[in-house]
Amino acid sequence: MTSVVWFVFTGLLLCVAVFDVTRYRIPNWASLALIALFAGLLLWRHWEGWPWHLGAFALALLLGFTFFAFRQVGAGDAKFFAAITLWAGFGALIPLLFWTGIAGLIELAVLLLARRLAEGRSGALPRVLAKRQGVPFGAGIALGAAIASFWFPAWLWAV
Repeated sequence: MTSVVWFVFTGLLLCVAVFDVTRYRIPNWASLALIALFAGLLLWRHWEGWPWHLGAFALALLLGFTFFAFRQVGAGDAKFFAAITLWAGFGALIPLLFWTGIAGLIELAVLLLARRLAEGRSGALPRVLAKRQGVPFGAGIALGAAIASFWFPAWLWAV
């Protein structure tokens, strides 16, 4: 699965993880780039199963904005996860949810440990290490998506 598309996909995931950890923000251009890359592949490959991917995207977007309305996730997280769900479709939705959850738990454990180790340090700490800051879940979503990409449809990586 070492295709150019997979490297671009994971490169975008890495960019989002770095942005979210350092700025607590997921830029819209990253989600739009994932959507545009998928659309380009779809136009090039003429794959007939695309409605299932679009349905998964719509469902993830609807649920993401519902969670956002109740202040459970950020809007960037909701859009980013929906863009990744477009790639997974319904066929790889369970592995995507599973690995995103596992990666989120790992991220939380590492972050809590790093915050504990940073306690009592003099000088300014990065925001991500400060007390009472949220968890930049974009990094967990990105790691989970990278792992789950091995369950995504093979036609995506056949370039």
